[in-house]
Amino acid sequence: MGEEPNTILMAVLRPKYSSWETLKAMVDVTESDEESIYSLEIGGDRYSCFIMGECGGIAEDYQIDEEDGSIVCFNMVTSDYGDSIEWGELYGKQNELDLWAKEVSEKHDCTYCIKVGANYW
Repeated sequence: MGEEPNTILMAVLRPKYSSWETLKAMVDVTESDEESIYSLEIGGDRYSCFIMGECGGIAEDYQIDEEDGSIVCFNMVTSDYGDSIEWGELYGKQNELDLWAKEVSEKHDCTYCIKVGANYW
């Protein structure tokens, strides 16, 4: 475990069908990239995305634990001791993420939830 605390804002999507096909439709990936982490922009922020259970040590590195097959899109909203975010700014980021996740979920037949978590680097 590292020494720097982080606050994580994440969308967890659970596709009804193939997680890999859903992720490929969301971001620009190729078949050879199946065990990688991907980046996309949501509401002006960069989010990292991966499939739980198919990402090697990525989930463990980021200390994220979700159901296998879930697509996790996350952003570190704080990243150091003493770092903070105002509630209004966090709420705005959550709203942007929720709007994005709702649209993606409707388009790709998923369920989703928005979560706030923490880890240590």
